[in-house]
Amino acid sequence: MITWIKIWPLMLVPLFIIVLIGLMPTFEFAGVGFGGGFIRQWVLNNFVFYLLPTSNFNLLVVWFMEANYLGEVVFYLLVSINLYLLVYPFFYGAGQLIIKVSAWMASTDLKQKQSSLN
Repeated sequence: MITWIKIWPLMLVPLFIIVLIGLMPTFEFAGVGFGGGFIRQWVLNNFVFYLLPTSNFNLLVVWFMEANYLGEVVFYLLVSINLYLLVYPFFYGAGQLIIKVSAWMASTDLKQKQSSLN
């Protein structure tokens, strides 16, 4: 039977994937840049833009353009953790569903074995 002790590490996998995508180095493929720097800028422009007033967002953009790699990474980590926490209830519900289905399958299997012995 599956329990939360077995599932909780799996719930962190999406967070690690999101973080690793933003931390990977920038590389060029067919003349187009891909990778971490573009991902971090995309997150800033597409997620944070809608959450802040224009004046605060402009200050954040100026800071982001002048930030070093560590500053960009810390900012990206904070944003990615917040985005993960928005979808965490979905992962919790999926974990609950997996646990309930696993318990149902185990109890059904046990009932079938008991009925075959009688």
